[in-house]
Amino acid sequence: MTIVQTNEFRTGMKIIIDNNLCEIIDHQFHKPGKGQAVMRVKYKNLSTSQVLDKTFKTGETVEKADIEISKMQFLYSQEDQLVFMNSETFEQTNVEKKLIEEKVNWMTEGEEYEISIWNEKIVSVEIKNFVEIEISATEPGFKGDTSTNTLKDAVLINGIEIKVPLFIEQGDIVKVDTRNCEYQNRVNK
Repeated sequence: MTIVQTNEFRTGMKIIIDNNLCEIIDHQFHKPGKGQAVMRVKYKNLSTSQVLDKTFKTGETVEKADIEISKMQFLYSQEDQLVFMNSETFEQTNVEKKLIEEKVNWMTEGEEYEISIWNEKIVSVEIKNFVEIEISATEPGFKGDTSTNTLKDAVLINGIEIKVPLFIEQGDIVKVDTRNCEYQNRVNK
């Protein structure tokens, strides 16, 4: 069991609050005119996906979560479950889709992903920030129309709709930021 003080808090750190695994989203040191200094923390409860706030007194301690990271291969999706396989032991594990939320749309069968495990339970899956993916549907593109910043709707092969420049056509491969679903550039293959 690792104990951390409030001055050691970092964004992304996983801690235990009320016996729940939580991830720090934001933290701010606050020194009022009178009274003791405090650390205001915004965190996400990883089991309920709730975002909450909590104020800690300076010098207060909390338990740092003992997270095990391992690489697992995404095998397939079935109803509300995703099936992963440990690349070393070949042991298969099921994960509820709701745990991963919108990340599942960016995952590809057969790819390896970094999995975070706490108390022998998968708590998160890390996906790439940028993926190269095909455009499955969009209005026809216009040759030479690259000078304006006008965008049009396009649907990716995973079903997600994004905005792309006018010159992008159906079948083009584009680079997309998975964090905000924004077009980055066209990929020449």
